Amino acid sequence: MKSSNISKFLLELFSINKKRIFCASIFVMMITVIDIYSPLVIKMIVDKGIGNKNIEVLTLSVIVYLVINSISILFNFILDYLYSKMKNNLGFNFRLKSLEHISSLSGKNYVEKKTGNIMSIVQSDIEIIEDIDSRLFFNLAKNVVIAVTSIYFMIKFQLDLFVIVFVLQVILFFTQKYFTKKIHSSVKEIRTDYGNISNLIQEYVSNIINIVITSSKIFFLKDYKNKQHNIINKSLKIDMLYNGNISLAMYINLITTILIYGYGGYKIIKGDLTIGGLIAFQSYSAMLLGPCLVIINSSNKLQQARVSIDRVYGLLKEKSEILEIKNCKFLDSEVESVALSDVCFSYENKFEDVDNNTLNNLNMVFKKNTTTAIVGESGCGKSTIISLIYRLWDVSKGEIKINDINIRELSIESLRNKISVITQDSLVFDKSIRENICLGREVDEKTLIDICNKVGILDYIKTLDNGFETVIGERGVKLSGGQRQKIAIARAVLKESDILILDEATSALDNISQNMIINNLHRYISSKIVIVIAHRLSTEKGVDRIYVMRKGGIVESGDHNELIELNGYYSSLYGNEYKS
Repeated sequence: MKSSNISKFLLELFSINKKRIFCASIFVMMITVIDIYSPLVIKMIVDKGIGNKNIEVLTLSVIVYLVINSISILFNFILDYLYSKMKNNLGFNFRLKSLEHISSLSGKNYVEKKTGNIMSIVQSDIEIIEDIDSRLFFNLAKNVVIAVTSIYFMIKFQLDLFVIVFVLQVILFFTQKYFTKKIHSSVKEIRTDYGNISNLIQEYVSNIINIVITSSKIFFLKDYKNKQHNIINKSLKIDMLYNGNISLAMYINLITTILIYGYGGYKIIKGDLTIGGLIAFQSYSAMLLGPCLVIINSSNKLQQARVSIDRVYGLLKEKSEILEIKNCKFLDSEVESVALSDVCFSYENKFEDVDNNTLNNLNMVFKKNTTTAIVGESGCGKSTIISLIYRLWDVSKGEIKINDINIRELSIESLRNKISVITQDSLVFDKSIRENICLGREVDEKTLIDICNKVGILDYIKTLDNGFETVIGERGVKLSGGQRQKIAIARAVLKESDILILDEATSALDNISQNMIINNLHRYISSKIVIVIAHRLSTEKGVDRIYVMRKGGIVESGDHNELIELNGYYSSLYGNEYKS
């Protein structure tokens, strides 16, 4: 495991569980003392109580043994509670940090990172990390102390018997080291495979309707079977290595026990050892072998977890290409204008190659109290402009200014708080209609009803038994595409951002509904900067200005009537739309 990652992990564990770790440490120390002392009490019971036929010593020793082990059981119960709390806190903390970090990444990170791999890290890898919580480290510390103490008492009781135990433990150490190396390399491979198959399952489930319609099920399932069989084979290999390691350790433990009782029995017969001494020695031998087995199990767990820890920290270390400068400015005032000056952009960062650029020398101005449209064929770069304004990517060349301030100088959070984007693929959650529109904000009922009426979804909501409290299902499955878009529009309007961007936001609506919504919402959006991106040019008749794009550049601009009179590219697009 990378030392930096394990150090961060331990620091994380300690920082969120300081008080619990302190309490657990006290209980572990007391339990360890009890475990070490117990064989001595047994020796007293056998030799001084039973051997000497001393009822008083026997009774006292039995009571002491009962009391101290009862205390040990109680302390272990309390420890289990503390371990459970620490485990849950650790998992929650890692998942929250991972989810927050993902949301801070750039567009490039989202494009290159597969969803399934991220899900595998956030769920499976963190579950594995939870399993090696503080319990493992406390048990390691406890068993090291017990093992060292056991060695001391075994040497004190019978040096020759200890030599036998020591030689076998050395053999166990080297076999464990061999298996540990094999297990780690196998686990590393299978964690990557699990990420790939999670991505496949996520893709299958999220597109299940289209898969059924296009009869793609066989293709997906064949791919899944091949990947799953590969994982099964690797899992079998890991299980056999793990079980082989444990079985060999148990066999060495068996040989040790046989030699202790065989040779120890011989010494009792010769009178060189008492029965109580043999029982105590065997107890300490078990206390040495037991910790060794625990250490082996812990080592195997650590080998599995080290890959997961590296994957989690690898995600957390992933840097966004969109960085804030020191002493960045906060966009507190109202946005009066957004201006693009000589903007060039390439997803491959090769903006010198003009032919492959997504955007070339783009100049645009969007002002308050105006609605501006961007039109053009698919792939001309319309949606890319929105991503640049929102700073999911940074321009390759040129600059974007808000209120005459370069957006690179602005706080990303303050910038994005000023922007509401409604896309064609409207985001909805498996929650109520009210929650989907308000997103946790307190909204006056009258205002909510008014906006829902303006976007044309209030009549539908009234038909539902639970009205605004109706849960719409995963991905809004209970709603039509148009209804999902109306909810997204209502949500964006309620946010009251200075910049409202509609990126194919009314694509699921017919022309009548589309125009009705835009006209009805006029009083809500009249004081904003409104940017409309659409294929359907019927949307653009009532806007103040239209930018016509082709192959990453602007070929025409003006209002609808001016562009029709030009009889150029816009006019041909408009004519083709109505011919079709």
